[in-house]
Amino acid sequence: MITPKELRSKAEKSFYKIVAAELAGNTMFPLPIKSNKEISGNNFSDLKTDILPLYQHSKAVRQKSYSVDWKTKKIGGSLQSVPARIYFETLEDYLYFTGKADDYNKITNARALILDAFPVLRQWADTNASTLLALDESWVDLLKVCRYLSMHEPPHNYYLRELPIEVHSKFIEQHTVILKKLLDILLPPHWINQGESDFSSRYKLKKVQVYTQIRILDEELKPWMTLPG
Repeated sequence: MITPKELRSKAEKSFYKIVAAELAGNTMFPLPIKSNKEISGNNFSDLKTDILPLYQHSKAVRQKSYSVDWKTKKIGGSLQSVPARIYFETLEDYLYFTGKADDYNKITNARALILDAFPVLRQWADTNASTLLALDESWVDLLKVCRYLSMHEPPHNYYLRELPIEVHSKFIEQHTVILKKLLDILLPPHWINQGESDFSSRYKLKKVQVYTQIRILDEELKPWMTLPG
């Protein structure tokens, strides 16, 4: 018989699939949870050990939780109620039992921010719930960068850290992976150097020149190795 702890672990695995369905305007509820519903023994003591915790954590006892449909089965010579179906009636029940309500709210809040700024990102947002959650604290600044670069046609007369955007100096460098995904959707194709992977080169910003300093230690070679200024 599945325990409430095992049931939670099993239910949590469906979180992002459930979120994707909800964001798309669909629902997976009522959501059945496939599980082992067999009694571990064949007497009343085994029944109590298996059934009682499952019942005590169910919606029949708690305000929000999983629901259990029961059936009658003969155990130890008498008829007893055993689980026939375990499921979540609503999204609210699921989020409460799994402790995922806060994560779900962070995802939906991030999505709302993104779509308010750039409705064209709807499909991306609806299929990247895990990224919305992982970058929960960064979306305001990420959208500042996207807004600036989508409103100013390149080439840009700024180095990466000089862009007049109210984010900390290293923010863009630390978030180039997600910014590339967003900007490749937002910007006109001719604003992007498609063959470049480097962020500054790809989005036509000024690029820092790399210089190499050479020191010649052999005095006899110095007259021959002098490089033009």
